[in-house]
Amino acid sequence: MYPGDFDGDEDVDLDDHALFADCMAGPGEPPAPSLTSVSNCLTAFDFNEDDDVDAADFLVLQTAFTVD
Repeated sequence: MYPGDFDGDEDVDLDDHALFADCMAGPGEPPAPSLTSVSNCLTAFDFNEDDDVDAADFLVLQTAFTVD
């Protein structure tokens, strides 16, 4: 699995970005997703393991983003 590949299709694309956006809450704020669970958000997108999904994690997602 690639970092940020939430749906496991071996790329990081707009589908994964949509889920990231649903998980993103900001620094120090736990995710409050409507499309998945908090646990799934943190597992897939909390790259620096600080219990939030924020701009620091988005930087990693941007680096992994692919265009197909």
